[in-house]
Amino acid sequence: LAEPGTEPMVVRQGNLAFVDLSTALAERVATKTQAWAQRNRQRRPGGWELRVELTHAEAQASRGEFLADLGVRLTLSATIGRVFLAQTQSQCHQGVPIEAGATPAVDACLETLAQDAANWLEGTNP
Repeated sequence: LAEPGTEPMVVRQGNLAFVDLSTALAERVATKTQAWAQRNRQRRPGGWELRVELTHAEAQASRGEFLADLGVRLTLSATIGRVFLAQTQSQCHQGVPIEAGATPAVDACLETLAQDAANWLEGTNP
């Protein structure tokens, strides 16, 4: 899911935009949290749902640098009864030299946010 205004992420002072960031983020979170899900699969009858919401997405080219700023909200709930279990938020600010292009900064933020999600889940009780 994406908050209104987060997609597409248009690069200010640049000539490009990023689309489907929420999908890319959700896929990375699913990959990074797979081990946790496997370890805990028998702990809650019916399983659980991890909702990944892109809450903030900004990018700009400035002073020879490309800057990406992404935010996410993660909500863990039980599938049966939609019982709320836990919630957290995370942000990433990443800058790379403009010569590297915009993708490495966005990619680094997506990876950081996915790893933050995995680290957070390790401290939750499903």
